[in-house]
Amino acid sequence: MDRAKLRRRLAMMTTPEGRAVDSSAITGAILDSKAWRNARRVFCYISIGSEVSTAGLIRAAVGQGKTLCAPRVLAEPGLMEAALFDENSLERGLFGIPSPARSAAVAPESIDLVILPGLAFGRNGGRIGQGGGYYDRYLARCPAYRIAPAYACQVYDYIPISPWDQAVHALATPDGLYATGEDYE
Repeated sequence: MDRAKLRRRLAMMTTPEGRAVDSSAITGAILDSKAWRNARRVFCYISIGSEVSTAGLIRAAVGQGKTLCAPRVLAEPGLMEAALFDENSLERGLFGIPSPARSAAVAPESIDLVILPGLAFGRNGGRIGQGGGYYDRYLARCPAYRIAPAYACQVYDYIPISPWDQAVHALATPDGLYATGEDYE
């Protein structure tokens, strides 16, 4: 699938109002999940542009006393880490994405739940990201349960999964949370 076409499709199929309504429903589905309730350490992207908003998840994690981490791209090309979320230390990182600049890194194996972005998701667990491979490389070292928030227009029956791709375990859509293969226990 062509990433440029996916970006255009997403921009055309969602309005700011529709994104807000859908993001709220998606947030609710994640907050109602057993994976969220049991997670002590959550690694969550900070949404920008037409991505599903993570603002409600970030507020909930902080309010519930969860350890919240956000992505920070490293100087070594193609790598990122989970850094403790500190709203006061966010600065624009690579690609203009807000990133915790001065926070401590958290070991990938200590994360309980990852909320990750993408352009398209398959009901089979496949995911098409922005193309840099940052999440695939990170998730190869992180055994946490993975939930992908997705608007309906981002969900496909099948997305091919290459050997280096890291599948998602569940999709959170405006209609609810759906396991893509591995159910949360």
